[in-house]
Amino acid sequence: MDYFVSFNGHFIESLRPTGWPAIVQEKMVFRADSPDILAAHMNQRAAQLKHTGGLTVIVEDGVKPDPIFGGSKFVPIHMFAYIDFTVKQLASEMPNPADEGVQLQ
Repeated sequence: MDYFVSFNGHFIESLRPTGWPAIVQEKMVFRADSPDILAAHMNQRAAQLKHTGGLTVIVEDGVKPDPIFGGSKFVPIHMFAYIDFTVKQLASEMPNPADEGVQLQ
């Protein structure tokens, strides 16, 4: 099964950059054969967030994204009041990048 997973950083209002939303998200799709595998992944990612000290997010802030590396930004964990997560099971599996006819952009 494929799941949409989002870690949601809720800014401390006084630390939120001008023009940014109150909540920013680090989004991914994760494939897991069981809920236990998904839970283990979520726990591992949460530990990584603590270790790296923040979230990598994409924010539409008027700055033109780099054509190769995109427009992601690293937001330090001290700027958040808390981080929660969203998990949604996808209706169908995402295509495999190695499958014929699948194009990555």
